[in-house]
Amino acid sequence: MWVEDFGGNLPADSKTLVPLFQGLLKREVFVKHWDDEDDLLADPAILSDFFVKHSEHEVVLLNSVFDYLDRAACRDWTRHDVFAIDINLERRADSGRDLPADFQGVEKHAFHRKAGFYIYNHLIRSGVPAENICFLTGEKASTLQFLDHCRSALMPPPTAFEKSDSGFQEFRDWLRRRQEDPYVTLRRSIIDGCEYLRHLVEADEANIQFREFIGFKGSDPERITREGIIDYLGTVQALLPSIGHADTRSGVEDLRVEQLYRLLVRTLAHEWEDAASPVNLRRDLPVKQKSILRTLGWIMKNVRNWMAHNSVINQLTAEDVAFLFLVNMRAMFNLGPKVVPYERSLLALFSRDSPQPAPGLIEEQLRDALVQSYRKVKERVIKSRQARDAVSFNELVNNLVLANENAVGVGYIGLLRQMFWHGLSPARLTNAAPAADRKTGEKNLALYFTFNCQMDNYRSAENDPDDFLFRFASAVYRRSFPQ
Repeated sequence: MWVEDFGGNLPADSKTLVPLFQGLLKREVFVKHWDDEDDLLADPAILSDFFVKHSEHEVVLLNSVFDYLDRAACRDWTRHDVFAIDINLERRADSGRDLPADFQGVEKHAFHRKAGFYIYNHLIRSGVPAENICFLTGEKASTLQFLDHCRSALMPPPTAFEKSDSGFQEFRDWLRRRQEDPYVTLRRSIIDGCEYLRHLVEADEANIQFREFIGFKGSDPERITREGIIDYLGTVQALLPSIGHADTRSGVEDLRVEQLYRLLVRTLAHEWEDAASPVNLRRDLPVKQKSILRTLGWIMKNVRNWMAHNSVINQLTAEDVAFLFLVNMRAMFNLGPKVVPYERSLLALFSRDSPQPAPGLIEEQLRDALVQSYRKVKERVIKSRQARDAVSFNELVNNLVLANENAVGVGYIGLLRQMFWHGLSPARLTNAAPAADRKTGEKNLALYFTFNCQMDNYRSAENDPDDFLFRFASAVYRRSFPQ
């Protein structure tokens, strides 16, 4: 959210937009597509429309304290991650409107000359962290005065940048650091994702794919209503509040982030209670669709059961939550074969810490990874005194959890990722034969498995660069099978 009235001869065109926002959009985009005949003072929504069309970011421009209060009355401002505020907002103030109730009797011009401070305090009182708010102003004297007031009141001083070349550079750096915070990316993607899914369901409730998992075995499929799903999305959307930047968080705040992640995953998985199960999928579903739904469904079913009865996936990162959010929503909603807008930033989280782009999937390497990961889990089950044996990777891992066994190498969240690969390329027992240990002479039973591992198992469409399944597989591969 950018609150600016373009006072002090500040141009309401690309001469201001480029220095401020070339970190969100390349300069060439403004040069090529921005029309300087557009009047941001007459229609601030032009800027929002421009960013929607040319960027994955959202920038909302407000021109006065009353614009802010009108938006705050709808609580729409809570959806924003970062706030940049001018201090003097007198130019576009409606002199006919009354000031906020607490400031009746204050001279209006004096109030609007410092209205940015009012907005700042209103945001702080509403729970927005000070680290996510900055002043962007030409009023250096007013800023210094406000900083002095903060110091004398023993309050942390706000962040402020001048409207100058050096100030704009500092602002862009500040904005970039917030863009790179995994929590902010995750929060924004989940908010946008729930909004996208709500519109999808409102347009056609047939897009509620979750009904496929309910079946007709003693349960009522009508209990999955459009209203119930919309309420579920609203609950998930509100679970990650705005918090301070990663560089400034304390140990207590880091612990709070972990707790928020657990709460969100518990809420995501709550719908996968006893009535919802991949075993309920119709036999007449297309083979590929059924394979994908069964794989995604078992991941979420296990998450639900483990979080309800065990503590094996308590420590979650932003990437872990992104993985489960993508899996859950692809299982619950019919999104089609292509990547949808909110998924792009979630997929980008998986390569955030890597200097190299995600490698292309190589069938031979994947087959080796499947064999090795299956062998490790199988051996752990065989050595366990309590874990029951099974053939499917999903059952083997779940049986380890039920037996309270430690995870194999990658931890249980890593095994959930591996379930994706094994679910679409399942192991099949092909033979069992006696075998003798060459050293001890002991006779054992040798089990022979095959893996139907083909790259087409991880594609919805042939050679489509925007195919979700392949993009998802490419994004999570490195974290599924770490070297």
